[in-house]
Amino acid sequence: LEDYSKVHVVIGNESCDIDSAISSLVYAYYLYTIDEDESVLFLPLMQIPRSKFRLRLEAVHFLEKIGIEPDILSFYEDISLEELQTKGKLLLTLVDHHVLAPNLSDLESSVVKVIDHRPISKQWPTSVECIIEPVGSCCTLIAEEVVGNPDFPFDGIVNVLLYGTILIDTINMSPEAGKTTDKDTLMIHKLEDTLEEMGVDRDTLYEDLNDAKFDLSGLTTSEILEKDMKLIHGNNLIVAMCSVTMEMKELFTRSDLESELKKLSQEKNAEVVIIMTLSNQDGSPTRQLALYSENRIYKQQVCVVLSVILFPSLQLELIPAPTDNIQAYSQGNVQASRKKILPVIK
Repeated sequence: LEDYSKVHVVIGNESCDIDSAISSLVYAYYLYTIDEDESVLFLPLMQIPRSKFRLRLEAVHFLEKIGIEPDILSFYEDISLEELQTKGKLLLTLVDHHVLAPNLSDLESSVVKVIDHRPISKQWPTSVECIIEPVGSCCTLIAEEVVGNPDFPFDGIVNVLLYGTILIDTINMSPEAGKTTDKDTLMIHKLEDTLEEMGVDRDTLYEDLNDAKFDLSGLTTSEILEKDMKLIHGNNLIVAMCSVTMEMKELFTRSDLESELKKLSQEKNAEVVIIMTLSNQDGSPTRQLALYSENRIYKQQVCVVLSVILFPSLQLELIPAPTDNIQAYSQGNVQASRKKILPVIK
């Protein structure tokens, strides 16, 4: 790093899911390719510990499939962003999020660009270039810039990475999931046009990545809960939201579920843990939701909030739960993903 006058870090969000990981990798490579300033290092950075990346099943599978081993990636513990900022060398581009994690909030002055597809929850100064649009995948916004730039030469690997990630995020453009926007569709078709000669088949690629995403057989209960978890710091309590790619009834068969939920809530200082499951039944997405807390009042407060919200309405119906500390529901509105519920919990 000492050989460079600036280090331009492209960093995804704390969950480091496939959208964050691929957005970070592709956009850093894109900037490196189009920028002729050799004094600047463009570095994609995964915002999780290296040891946790193995839990990002579809991301690991996808990268290995095209020949990128996780060992060559850079992770949060590999570099001191604070030290780079102190030396005046740090530039930050945020992808798949637009609010810095609390532990990185001091780096705000180094942010030069934001690309995200979440609802806007922070206004950046005009000096920061912001691309924030409610599309199905952050990779859609990355693809729009990459594919639309004539100075960026065609790269089959880049286009496959973007294409596969958008397919996963939109559940293969499923109308039932309600995640696909016109811009997602447009970019899917543009990427398909570039990949036609490579023989990339949409359904085959999607099924391969989806199988990896839903194969939790090698994970412990603790790893399943931690695999895709976000912490929400509300006004009065902290909530941990875990996205799990299996049916709730299958998760409920795990004998250590309650003990692991208790352990998670203690480690994260979370008064309530929310589990949102996503599974496929006959090719259509199905969602269920469960809340865990040893504090009955906190649990009921969150249950009431989730039951009465109208935008989006979750269409919740009670289903059996294995313990009194868990309240579970089927979720009729499968389009209400965690991304849409997070602002309500906050």
